[in-house]
Amino acid sequence: WMLFRTSVRRWSRWFLGRKGESKVTEALKSLPDEYVVLNDIVLPDSKGNVDHVLIGPNGVFVIETKNYSGFVKCEEEQWFVNGHRIRSLSKQAKRNSMAVRGCIASVFAGQQSKIPYIVPLLVFVRSHARLKLFKPTVCVLKLDEVVEFIRDRETKRFITDDEKRAMVHKLQLLQRNFAETSDWSVTIEDGLP
Repeated sequence: WMLFRTSVRRWSRWFLGRKGESKVTEALKSLPDEYVVLNDIVLPDSKGNVDHVLIGPNGVFVIETKNYSGFVKCEEEQWFVNGHRIRSLSKQAKRNSMAVRGCIASVFAGQQSKIPYIVPLLVFVRSHARLKLFKPTVCVLKLDEVVEFIRDRETKRFITDDEKRAMVHKLQLLQRNFAETSDWSVTIEDGLP
């Protein structure tokens, strides 16, 4: 019976997570065509997955989707949901952004200074989640804020179409290689012709 309850809880969390991820994917579709979104990316030697990688002219964004309800509190790197401490969402987002950076680094071989900064984002999809944030170490947004944040983000170094294509190709190639060696199925969406 305990095993069954544990399985039901895991499945419920997975289902809520997927539901939240689809809301973010839907919101990102309102960005101009010059942005490409890759969903549910499993990176080599990585624990878990990256919910969304968004590549546009003004940057590369790694988006972690959270579908929590109730009271969510952040104190720098520490996170609490309804009074219970959880693993650091900030550290998860930063770890995933560094993993993506490592994967795309080969696109910029010999030009390490050209590797774009990867922007880690936490996006909370439930409108009734109450956020209390004290010095979060990554950008924390509600679903209705994410598109405007991305569209308005200024950068000193724009990403060219060739760089964007090369990064998308590299990440898709990694997914194909991963899919061939595992039982997981990976959904990749892109806006390239």
